Amino acid sequence: MIGEAIKAAKNPILPGRGVCDPHVRIFDGTLYLYASHDASPDNADYCMNDWQIWSTRDAIDWTHVATVHPEDTFMGASDACWATDACARNGQYYFYFSNGAREIGVMSSPTPSGPFRDAIGKPMIAEGSTPTMEYDPHVFVDDDGTPYLAFGGPAWAYRDKADGYYLARLDESMTVLAETPRKLALDHRGDDKVALHKWNGIYYLSWASHYATSDSVYGPYRYRGNIGASKDHGTFFYWNNQWFNAFTIFDPTLNHRATGLCHVAYRKNGEMAPVESLIVENGVGHYDASWHRISAAWYMSASRYVVQEGPNGGFEAAGLTEGDDLTFPNIRNMPDSPTICFFACCTNADAAIEIWSDGHPMGTCNISTASSPFHYNVFQTRLPIRGGVHSLTLTIRGVNTSLHLDSFRILP
Repeated sequence: MIGEAIKAAKNPILPGRGVCDPHVRIFDGTLYLYASHDASPDNADYCMNDWQIWSTRDAIDWTHVATVHPEDTFMGASDACWATDACARNGQYYFYFSNGAREIGVMSSPTPSGPFRDAIGKPMIAEGSTPTMEYDPHVFVDDDGTPYLAFGGPAWAYRDKADGYYLARLDESMTVLAETPRKLALDHRGDDKVALHKWNGIYYLSWASHYATSDSVYGPYRYRGNIGASKDHGTFFYWNNQWFNAFTIFDPTLNHRATGLCHVAYRKNGEMAPVESLIVENGVGHYDASWHRISAAWYMSASRYVVQEGPNGGFEAAGLTEGDDLTFPNIRNMPDSPTICFFACCTNADAAIEIWSDGHPMGTCNISTASSPFHYNVFQTRLPIRGGVHSLTLTIRGVNTSLHLDSFRILP
């Protein structure tokens, strides 16, 4: 139903609705989820009659803003509305879609939520026009603004009809390939829909929770590992100075799925760290005061990106200075007048953390200089708030401060 609103309590964010194969795009500060749609939990095979678009401003409250129908494309009515993606260019929004595992099409609209109409009235990439199978499109825009379309899949899944992943530049119209697609050299068997993103100058080619890296968008790509979030489609996005993974969850079967969200962290050597199981299960943007530890790296928004690998191999918010802030919304089961305990270290004896709750100042915790730059201690203060659900914002104070915040804990 268009306009339906759902509050995400935990993963999956939209349970029981078959909203899967997620691509999250950010337009004018709003997150848009472009997704496939498994028709029924009773499906014995994939049955996908349309695509759905959901939006949110906070990754918690999601609204169904559009359903995109294959009848509005060259496909006509179909139960093979496979994976999709979207991007913005030239004042237009482009919606790329799969006609099963056979063809790729493109629609356009003046708004992120449509109405979308077939941009060219025929397949953008026709069946048999490349050495691989033409399906599961993904758009990647490089730092210099060059747009690319990646597509294809593993040969083993289609009895050697597919030939791996392919990549081609898009022309300025975003509806035509500007070059012959090139096969992406990969030293590992890709298992699922391809995606690309870039961090710290490195290109990340991913499928499900697996990923490989390269110094060139065309590869070759070297397999690096598995972050462990999902065995099905997944993509990555950067928002509010934080990295996230949108992934597919079986809900309850391989043929009826849902979407989850989790945080993503990068090691100093470029590896993506495995996601903590607590976050895979609970998702992002909400926490529980009963947890023995809330990692500082799990913030939902910050004044800048501050997630770094810590000295113990985990992740923290590092190099925090005067005026930096981290926000943790929706902390459930907060007790009356709780004590907040920070596990931190700092190089400045005058450093402090201001704690704000729901926009109101609640107190200050002084962080004294430790005996060495990476000697962590527990610092605590009591908060004059009533029990329930609260959002906390932590603001750093102290000139010449370099504060490393590993985590915090809420105690009665």
